Amino acid sequence: MLAFADQCPRCGAAWDVRPELLGKPASDFDSCAFRCLLCGLSFSNAQSPKSRVPITASPELNVPEQVRPGLSKALAGAINVHNRPTKAVKFRSGRSEDAVTWTVVGGLRAAGALGALIGQPRLPPPQALLLWGHPVEGLRGHDVLDALVAVSDDLGEHAGRRSEPDVIVLWSDLLVFVEAKHSTANDSQPNYTGYGTYLPAPDLFTASDEQIRAEGSYQLTRNWVIGTKLAEQLKVPSRLVNLGPAGIASHAAGFAALLCQNPQRRFEHRTWQQVFEVVTPPTWLKDHAVAHKLVA
Repeated sequence: MLAFADQCPRCGAAWDVRPELLGKPASDFDSCAFRCLLCGLSFSNAQSPKSRVPITASPELNVPEQVRPGLSKALAGAINVHNRPTKAVKFRSGRSEDAVTWTVVGGLRAAGALGALIGQPRLPPPQALLLWGHPVEGLRGHDVLDALVAVSDDLGEHAGRRSEPDVIVLWSDLLVFVEAKHSTANDSQPNYTGYGTYLPAPDLFTASDEQIRAEGSYQLTRNWVIGTKLAEQLKVPSRLVNLGPAGIASHAAGFAALLCQNPQRRFEHRTWQQVFEVVTPPTWLKDHAVAHKLVA
């Protein structure tokens, strides 16, 4: 992630400075005290320069140019309709997990190595790749989206606020859901009311509904339920991958203890480091991974 400097660290131009904004909330380019009008980079308004976070004028400027094609359509087509405007704004932050996910998946896709997400980089190109529920690649992308909507409807999700898996990949014999984390931990929402949409699901868990709710992994729970049900519709095994730093391993293990796993449905925690260890990424992607501390 770029660090604040006396001039734009991306292009070297002088800042357009508005000191009256320092200390005030900044959510987008126009609300930042330090803006580069040449390249579209700005920084948040923290009083301490070390605490300032880069914010770009558009989502595309927050990812390498190699993965900019298709981004605007994916954000505009995210399956959680209600969250689309907020998602596009948050994507511009240097701390955006969505931006990291889009970049890594795009790089693996360009390298023909999407299977690295599950430690199998030599898998063939997938039949479908969806990010945030939007079809990005594959002849069956829209078929998977239709089936995902059907599962969502069956569960009773609101049509404008459907669950939004970070990444869905379909091969001929496997469906993979990815819940990605970068700079944040897995969510913890014990006894959240939203659990009622996904529970009971006794065949999918070894724990009681009360134990699942108390454990609090709401995002992982709904991905486990939705991914398994979608795989059943598509007649393939499923795998839920909790992709993130090594620090979430303990949380992931606690969630795994609740699950009824078998050869048809599996859960695993995988680190960004593990993804990059099984593939030779292009230079630009390796540089991005180092800059965002995805790899040592």
